[in-house]
Amino acid sequence: MTDAGRNIELLFASESIRNTIALYGIGADNFNDPGILGPLFTDDAIWSCKGFGAFKGRRDIEKGLSEIAKTRVLWSFHVMANPHIKVSSDKRSAQANWALWELSSYREESSQSRDSIMAGFYRAQFQKIDDSWLICKMELEIIVNSPYPAGFK
Repeated sequence: MTDAGRNIELLFASESIRNTIALYGIGADNFNDPGILGPLFTDDAIWSCKGFGAFKGRRDIEKGLSEIAKTRVLWSFHVMANPHIKVSSDKRSAQANWALWELSSYREESSQSRDSIMAGFYRAQFQKIDDSWLICKMELEIIVNSPYPAGFK
């Protein structure tokens, strides 16, 4: 294969991974819709975020994220920004890191809801399965979680 052909393969892989990242944000903003989020993960995937939990396996991830939306995150708007994607030389796996900027309304332990601005970093590993790039490991590190005093509505 020519260098141009390899570069085109890398571009297609990177764009497919960007689309998976975008779909993840859309699913998250639709109350962690398991019908959107589930198909983005491998069967044995791992999802984790300190303060929200860790889930192993597609079904556990679907159930866990859906439960977070039902009980804690009442509304959200995810901006997935600046993805840095590194596709392996065999073009079967990849790593991606991107920034999160999130506006949300969530229920605190006291059952009070509050509007919040969050920022953090996603770190993920992807596998190419058939023609799809799926998440096999995803970790979210939240570095800012600040109340938004004026409210969003």
